[in-house]
Amino acid sequence: MPGVAQLIGLAALVTLGGPLAPWVEYDFRSPDNSGSDYVSGVEFNAGELSLVIGALVIALLVVRRGRLTGADAAAVSAFGLLAGALATVTALKYHGTGYSVGWGLWLSGAAALALLIAGLASAQAGSQPLPPPD
Repeated sequence: MPGVAQLIGLAALVTLGGPLAPWVEYDFRSPDNSGSDYVSGVEFNAGELSLVIGALVIALLVVRRGRLTGADAAAVSAFGLLAGALATVTALKYHGTGYSVGWGLWLSGAAALALLIAGLASAQAGSQPLPPPD
């Protein structure tokens, strides 16, 4: 199913780009009022792992040339679940007093959800019905 492979590729690219955007924004600045008021995802372990997950999914698509087997689709779903868990834990940790969730974290979470759904759709599309019993 080429449409699902394209969705997986797009979600993987967004998973690569999401950690480069602001993940956590804060309301306080340094005394000299310099510096930024956000922290990008690559400054967190979760952001770095999201980059690795995006690269692994793209590598999987390139090696398989867009034709994923059932095990590959399960791997894409597992990577999506892992990336979503990383984004969720980071959002829960930093959402609170003085901090807010940045748009890059929302983007990474949406890309992780798209990876999960596209992996499940690819697994469903690749499954063959069982033959009739003898």
